[in-house]
Parts: sequence; structure tokens; C-alpha cells
Amino acid sequence: MSGNVLNEETRKELAAMVTEATKSAVAEATKGLVESIKEKATDNAGGVSKTNPEPRREFQIGSDLAHEKGIDFARCVRLLTASAINHRNPLELAKEWAAKDGNYARVLKSMTASDFGDGGAFIPSDLSAEFVGLLYNATAVRGMGARSVPVPNGVLNIGKLNTGATASYTGEATAVNASQGTTGQLSFSAKKLVTVLPVSNDLARRAAAALDAMLKDDLVQAAAVREDLAFISGDGSSSTPKGILNWTASGNKTNSAGTTLANVVTDLTWARRKLKDAKIPMVRPGWLMSPRSEEYLLGLRDSAGGFIFRDDMMNRGILFGFPYKATQQIPDNLGGGTNESKVYLVDFAQCLIGDTLAASVEVGPGAAYVDSTGTLVSGFSRDETVLRLISEHDFIMRYDTAAAIVQAVTWGA
Repeated sequence: MSGNVLNEETRKELAAMVTEATKSAVAEATKGLVESIKEKATDNAGGVSKTNPEPRREFQIGSDLAHEKGIDFARCVRLLTASAINHRNPLELAKEWAAKDGNYARVLKSMTASDFGDGGAFIPSDLSAEFVGLLYNATAVRGMGARSVPVPNGVLNIGKLNTGATASYTGEATAVNASQGTTGQLSFSAKKLVTVLPVSNDLARRAAAALDAMLKDDLVQAAAVREDLAFISGDGSSSTPKGILNWTASGNKTNSAGTTLANVVTDLTWARRKLKDAKIPMVRPGWLMSPRSEEYLLGLRDSAGGFIFRDDMMNRGILFGFPYKATQQIPDNLGGGTNESKVYLVDFAQCLIGDTLAASVEVGPGAAYVDSTGTLVSGFSRDETVLRLISEHDFIMRYDTAAAIVQAVTWGA
């Protein structure tokens, strides 16, 4: 018995010793962890970390713009502007700016292979491609997935299949009728888009990074607005591209059924069926509409008061199963009552944009220009330099049934 009691006491003592040792170890470990966290918090508050001794940098205009998409294109434009104002050779000025700001080294490298003359120059092709890339985010048609096709010489012919070959089952020793698809041809012929931008000489003389971003945004926005208008509804006259509206077959256009929920569903269903009936692949289908039509659909409710399309449109960016974009380049003042609009359903994979990727810029210090109100303005009296950015492109649709257009839309009018 005494042996058993001794063993029991020993077990209790051992348990107590283990418990005490565990508490001590946990306390010590916890203390070290807390102190480590405090040290890191104190160090990071001062902008320095022991694992990363480099001080934390605050946001600075210029350094954060260094790798912004399209910024080198804007730098090239501003450098050409400054060279014209100061009557300097663009390459020599580029070397000076590159020595002061390493970001201009990339621009200098691109410019060395280009031809520059007094008052104007071609933007290097790699920088021109940056500009086209920016337009994809700024425009509705490009943004919805229209394909860009390089057209380096401004003219390109591409083939298309009008009717396909046919197939049939046959038995043994039974003749099979031969079938042959018919083909057609579409042609790109580059149209010139001119973007005019007056720039303050005070800003242009200084190599300020903020101006790079401003130039990029202003040039892209101006070009995007006019390009979208042409690609959507251009009639192809006066050296302008023909847009979706005028490429689309007349049988794929109809007037809106009305403004009720049932009418809206009828219109949207009609557009979907037209593309499906035409056997359009629907690779990149999407809707285009005016902001007024968009707002009407967002507010449309069922009989119980629930929103019909709002959740899909606001949270998923889709309408009736397909992506959509609203653009102000689809007007709301059409028709006899000046209150009509249009809604487009397009397979944008069938829309091709021929880009020459050869933008050029002309610089006119003190040149006169016409402002947005139609008034002739003297750049000389305002100490401004006028930029003319010239880009070239064309637009075609491979099939005239690749779009369905609901016209005379008065949703929200």
C-alpha cells in the first residue's frame, strides 16, 4: 500500500512541476512576442522596418507615374512640344531630359529610330501602340471587345465567308453533291482623326511629371469621344469611318415596342433572337445604349416593387445575359419628337478596327485654333502652343447581321 501511496504522491509532484514549467515557458514566449510586435509597430510608424531597412516612401507625383500605362506616349508628345517652343532638336532635348529624369530614357530609345522634322514628327510605333491601348479603356466599342487589326500601310483587304459549305449523310455507293462556300472581301482604308489640344507654354517649358499625365488624359479623352461616335453611327462620308448603325442590315433594325416592362422584354428578346437566327457566333456579345436608357432600366420594377435588372447591371455589368456599356455617343434627341434613342446588341468579335499604329504630332507655337464654342482663339495672345495629334484607323463589321438595333427608344424620356 505504502508503495502505491508513494507513487501517487510522486505523480502529483511531477504534475505540479510540469504545470509550473509550462506556465513559465508560455509567459516568457508571450512576453517576447509582445515586445517584438511593439518594436515593429514603433519602427513602421517611423517608416523603417528591420526586415526592410529602406524608408517607406510617400506618394510623389512623377515617381508613381513612372510606369503608368501610356505615360511614355505623353512624354514623347510633351518633349516634341517643348522642342518646338524652344526651337530645339527633339533628340538633343530628349538626351538632356533623360539625363535629368531616367523615365525619359525609354522615350529617347524609341525616338532614336524615328524621323523628326521641324514642327512635326511621327510618334514611334511602340509609343503609338500605347495610345491605342489606352483607347480600349476609354471607348465603348473598343472596350466591348472589337478586334484591332494592324494596317501599317493604311490599306488592307481581308476575306470573309459569305456562305459556308454544306454537309450531308450518304449511303454506300451513293453520289454526294459537291458544295462550295462563297466568299467576299472587306477593305480597310485608314481615315485620319485629328485631335487638337492647346497647351499652356508655362507648363510645356517645364519637365513636370504632372503635365505628362494631363496630356495623356486630355488626348485620350478627346480622341475616344470622336472615335466612339464614328464607330457607332458614322455614315462613312467625308473621310470618316462607317459605324455599326450603317453596317447593320435593315432587317436587323426595328422600332421599340414601348416603355412598359413587357415592351422592354420584347425589345431585348427581339435583339437576341436576331443575332441567334443569323447564326452569329456570339463570341463577344454586348449591349450599347445611352445613359438615359441605362438609368431607366436600372429603375424598372416589377408589380411587387422589386427591381428587374438593377442587380445584374450594377453588380455584374450585364443586361439580359450580356455585358453592356452606356455611352453619351448614343444620343437621346433623335426622331421627330427629339426624344428618341437607340439600343444596340452587337457581337463585337465581328467588329474590326484597322489601326495604322503610326500617330504623328504637329506643334504650332502661338497658332490659332477654334475652341469648343466655335470661336477662333489666338494661341499667341494666350501664350499657348497648339498640338495636333493625328492617328489613322478604319472600322468594318464582318457581317451585316452581327448587330441588332432597337430604334425609336423612349425609355426614360
